[in-house]
Amino acid sequence: MTKLNQLKSFYENELLGKLQKLEGLRKRVIGQLVFTIVAGAVSFPLMAMYLLQVVEDTVYLFMFIPLFGLLALMLYIIYDSVYKNTAFYKQYKREVIYRLIKFINPSLHYDNRLFVSTNDFYKSGFFDKGISVDFDGEEHISGVIDDVNVEFSELEVEYKNKSERSANGSKYMFRGVFFVAKAPKPFPADIVVIPKTASAKVGLIAIETNNEVFNNYFQILLPRKEEEAYALEMLNSDFMESLVKFRNELPNEIHLSFVYDQVFIAISHDGNLFEPNLWKHTVGFEAIMKHFKDLYYPINLIEHFAAHKAIHIGDENVDYEAMINS
Repeated sequence: MTKLNQLKSFYENELLGKLQKLEGLRKRVIGQLVFTIVAGAVSFPLMAMYLLQVVEDTVYLFMFIPLFGLLALMLYIIYDSVYKNTAFYKQYKREVIYRLIKFINPSLHYDNRLFVSTNDFYKSGFFDKGISVDFDGEEHISGVIDDVNVEFSELEVEYKNKSERSANGSKYMFRGVFFVAKAPKPFPADIVVIPKTASAKVGLIAIETNNEVFNNYFQILLPRKEEEAYALEMLNSDFMESLVKFRNELPNEIHLSFVYDQVFIAISHDGNLFEPNLWKHTVGFEAIMKHFKDLYYPINLIEHFAAHKAIHIGDENVDYEAMINS
C-alpha cells in the first residue's frame, strides 16, 4: 500500500483530533482580527468628525492624512502579527505539518526557520547569478532517503530591479520548493533540464531526445557537447516517462539538474507552503491532501533517483570521476 493510500487512514487516526482542537484556536484568532478591523474602521470616521469640530480651517485637515495612513499601516501590522504569531499558526505547523512529514518519511527533520543556501541555488545551473535579487526562504526539511542525503525548503528569490520584473513578467526569479540531493559518486555528465518555455543560461548546449512528449515539456542542456551520449544514457526512457508523469500530477514548472554529484530540483509554486488558511475550516481532508502533494511528489522523485542505479550512481565498475577528468 502506498503512502497515498495510507493517507486517509493517517488523517482519521492521527490528525483529525488535532485539527478539531486547532479549529477552536482558528475561531478565536478570527475574533481578534474582526475586533481589530472594526475598531479601526470606527476610529477613522470618529477622528475625522472630531477634527472637523476643533479645526476652523478645513485646509488643515490635510495635515492629518499622513496620520490616517500611519494608522492604516499599524492595523495591517497588527493583522499580520496576530495571524503569523498566534498559537494557531505555530501549533498547526507543529501538530500537522511536522506529523505529516514524519508520516511520509520518519528520517526527515523539519525547521521552519532555515532554508536552502544561495550557493546551492546557483550551483544548480538554473538561474543567472549576475542578476540582482533578494533571497529569502523557510520550511527547511532534511534527512536521508534510501541512503541519499536530501534537503529542501521553500524559497522566494525576488528581482530587485523593475526592469528584470518587466522583462520576465514576474516579480520573482523563483518562488517555490528547491531540493538538493547528494549522490555518493559523481554523475557521468552535468545535465540541466528546464521547462520548454524557460530561458536557458548562456553557454549551455541544447539536445533533444526521441521522446516527443518529453520534448514538448522540457529541454535538456549540457555544458559540453561531448557529454551527450552519457546524458541520454542517464535520462533513459523510464526516467523521462516518470518525469512527465510527475509534471502532469503536479502541474507546476519543474527544473532538474545533475551537477557533479548533486541533484537539484526546483518546483515553482504561487503560494506559501505548509500554511493554514485562516478563513477556511481547519478540519478537512482536502487541505491535508494539498500539503501531502507538496511534500510527497518531490520526495517520490528523489526516491525514484535512488531506485534507479544508472541514474543514482551509475555503474559501480566505472570510475566516472576519472572519466570526467580525462
